[in-house]
Amino acid sequence: MQLTFLIILGAGLGAGILFGLYRLLTLALHALDHRVTTGDLGMIGMIGRVETELAPFGEPGRVFVHGEIWRACSGLRIPPGTAVRVTRVDGLMVEVEPLHPEQLLAGTPLRSIVDHYSPDEEGEGHG
Repeated sequence: MQLTFLIILGAGLGAGILFGLYRLLTLALHALDHRVTTGDLGMIGMIGRVETELAPFGEPGRVFVHGEIWRACSGLRIPPGTAVRVTRVDGLMVEVEPLHPEQLLAGTPLRSIVDHYSPDEEGEGHG
């Protein structure tokens, strides 16, 4: 009788410990999956609009991102009005890339989607 009780107790404790470890692991992985939303890292991925032309190796231009005008640079020539995505933040300067780079190569007239963009539509929060 005591041996059966100890086996059942051991199995129950073992299952409880395994379930606890599983739950702890899933919470840890979930925490790692969350996007940073503050500071410099919170800007990465946000969508904006080019205000002044950006040219590689030229003077920094300006972009409108997150309700503010930022100094910006890019490795590509990007005309004003183009929708861009922030790829890096260095102090008060952001590095951007065109949201649709294939339009730059094809010479298609570019339009910004910033005025019509709603973060809730895509569920991404900040772009």
